[in-house]
Parts: sequence; structure tokens; C-alpha cells
Amino acid sequence: MRWSLGCFFTVMISAAAANGEPAPSAYRNDEFGIRLTIPGDLRACVAQPDQHDSGMSMFFQQTATCGEFSTQRFVGVSLSYNLTPDTETLTEFAYRTCHQAPGIQCRAAPNGLSIPGAGGIARRLDYPNGWVDIDVMAQAWPDVKNDPKKPFINYEITLHTTPAFLSRDLSVLRKILRGVTVWSPL
Repeated sequence: MRWSLGCFFTVMISAAAANGEPAPSAYRNDEFGIRLTIPGDLRACVAQPDQHDSGMSMFFQQTATCGEFSTQRFVGVSLSYNLTPDTETLTEFAYRTCHQAPGIQCRAAPNGLSIPGAGGIARRLDYPNGWVDIDVMAQAWPDVKNDPKKPFINYEITLHTTPAFLSRDLSVLRKILRGVTVWSPL
């Protein structure tokens, strides 16, 4: 299965509430073993009680509508099990991200971006429509039931912004990453 930008956003939409609430101070997901601090000036969209919690989104504008990703600046957290061949390794995970749609220019992200406790890699994706993503990816925890050499969980934290806001929004992404804690949920 090859992921696409639309598929990524579908995952994020499924995790978003119908209406954003002022951001809580933290997000915690015990199933995937992650906690992060949310800056108070962002609008959080989290899973509803009847939805599977596979991540959340934080929008820069308080008037943002949850689920409308293509025209709004946000930081998205996507959590998944490492079950498909295109994400078996971190290199394949990054390759999939860089080749999700035609015309994307993938290059090195700014230095110093990683998920504390899980490491990982970061990429900058420049889209033909002018949007920029800074994608921080990591994998952790061995799949003890099926393949102990393969990581079991994918973590992806993505800044979606424009060149005009990149510097400002990147400082918010760094603040979010500093507040991340991961642990083995197994």
C-alpha cells in the first residue's frame, strides 16, 4: 500500500473532533505511548469518544475548523502501528512521506528536530501549491509478537505551514517536540 497526502490527511481527519476546543495543556495516548505538551495559543482537535485515537491536530488560528487541513496552518500528530511494507524501516517511512504525491520537493529539514526518546529523522516537503511541511518521524518498540527486529509503532509530527510563517511556526514545532515523552505501551 502506498500512502498519499490525502491518506495522511484522512488519518488526521479521523482523529479530529468536529469542532475544535481551546487547546488543553497536554495530549496523552496510552495505546501508542506518547504524551506532549500543547502550547496554550493553539486550537486542539482530538478524537471524539466514539473514535479511535490515532493522533491529534493543533491549529495556529483559534477560528480554525477541525478537519480542514489543506488551507490552514497546523501541527499534526499521527500515530500508527507499523504494519505495511512501505513503513517497515525508518528509511522506508521517510521515503513514503517524500513520494506521496507528484511534484513534492523533499529536502533536509532544519537541524535539531527529533522526537525525544525515539529519535528519528526529519524532512522538509515543499508542495507545488506553496505549502511547506516539516515532517518529524520516528519508530519505536520492537514487535515482540511478530518480528522483534522491526519497530512496532510509527510516530509522525508534522508542521503544515507557508513560507511566510515558516520561521515562526518552526519555533512552535520545536517547543512541542521538547514537550514530547514516549514510553513503551507494550
